[in-house]
Amino acid sequence: DPNAFYDPADRSVTMCYELMERMYGVFRSSGLPADRSYARMFEAVRFVFLHEIGHSLIDAFKLPIGGNEEDAADRLSAYVNLTELGDEGLRSVYAAADVFSLESKQDAGKNKNLADEHLLQEQRFYNSLCMIYGSDIAKHSNIVSDGYLPKERAVRCETEYKKTVESWANLLQPWRKN
Repeated sequence: DPNAFYDPADRSVTMCYELMERMYGVFRSSGLPADRSYARMFEAVRFVFLHEIGHSLIDAFKLPIGGNEEDAADRLSAYVNLTELGDEGLRSVYAAADVFSLESKQDAGKNKNLADEHLLQEQRFYNSLCMIYGSDIAKHSNIVSDGYLPKERAVRCETEYKKTVESWANLLQPWRKN
């Protein structure tokens, strides 16, 4: 199964080429041309890499995250992308959201592993959009007005984003170099 993972035994992050091939294929199957699919794949890979770095930080620094570690790692990736990497980071979160959405559509009708530690792709899609929208609701209002994120969820995104930023900033503060 194409994957990326953090191995706590040797504190390494592995990014399988097969995962990148799968992401590229997901974008190609959506109708994007090859060059654009490559670009989107690399943007999504940045999100996944930072997700795995999230696992490594949680392990190495024994960070007391509350809740699901997979969700916390997604939020760390969104946090770093949206607060530190400017437009490139924004594109990474959008690309990851696109992968989550496209894969959930490809998997429609298949049995989902509800016991898996990862959230469902659809949930990861909405969580990613919520982080983007919450980071600047005026700038990203199209996410709601175009119907990608339901209004019922959108009303909580600014607070959710601020809590994510505050939480990760506080957790990482002892190790940040200013």
